[in-house]
Amino acid sequence: MKIVKSRCKPVSLEILSVLGKRMSLQDEEKNYLLHLEKGFEGETQFDTFVEQLTCEGLVLNDLLLTINGTTCQIDALILTADTVYLYEIKNYQGNFQYKSNQLYTFSGKEVVNPLIQLNRTATLMRQLLKQLGSNLKLEAAVLFLNPSFTLYNVPVDKPFIFSTQLQTHFAKLDRNPLPLSKKHQFLADKLVLLHQNDSPFARQLPDYTYAQLRKGLTCPNCGSFDLALTQRTCHCKDCGHTSPLNEALLKQIEELILLFPDLHLTKNLLYDWFDGKVPKKKIWKLLQTHFKRYGSGRGCYYQ
Repeated sequence: MKIVKSRCKPVSLEILSVLGKRMSLQDEEKNYLLHLEKGFEGETQFDTFVEQLTCEGLVLNDLLLTINGTTCQIDALILTADTVYLYEIKNYQGNFQYKSNQLYTFSGKEVVNPLIQLNRTATLMRQLLKQLGSNLKLEAAVLFLNPSFTLYNVPVDKPFIFSTQLQTHFAKLDRNPLPLSKKHQFLADKLVLLHQNDSPFARQLPDYTYAQLRKGLTCPNCGSFDLALTQRTCHCKDCGHTSPLNEALLKQIEELILLFPDLHLTKNLLYDWFDGKVPKKKIWKLLQTHFKRYGSGRGCYYQ
């Protein structure tokens, strides 16, 4: 399998993860963060299965396409010689029941049926394939990756693939002996060109300012502020994780840039961001080594 478009962690997930360490999130925002984390965890699980496939195929992850005026998100596409496989990936856990074309928890709470979105996306994708001159057939399925998920009373004709069926499904796909041609690569490249970066589905992030965020170094493993620093290392007293100090500092700077992309980096700004725990001489050397300097004297900054 060739990865034509790799999967990236959603920016909204990265920002919320950093904010969750440095400010108090509302319950709704915490739930949204958990939702994003579980979703991305499921998608990366899917990627590990795909990486083991040896048949010829092209993989496109996280596509955002506008087709005939309608925008849709596609978790994963796999192009083989004769078929385009479209996957909606879910990381639900717990017991659910299927009733009247809806999903319900056992407490009676209704959950959005992913089959509705799958059918909509599949219809749009078939239209797009036709517009691009492709005669490949399309097969669409919802993948429930979590082994702790159980769906009762589901009709057998629904395009659902459960965790216990994943090995069989991918083994069948892997037995496809047909080779790809230039037309498959052309189709994959065209889909990448049609991909949009800005999602209309992204929820609004909470408002925040630099002043209200907690300052200091955080553990890259668990997010704790309880760290022991030496000249070369950064050790977390909570989880025991140890990393090179420069690596940990650069990670903190990346998070600052993520939250405030228009901010000019200066020695004094980073000294404050690190809560005074890192000497200014160390910060200056880090900026000199890894960033480009603009201006001179007191007005100089780095990017």
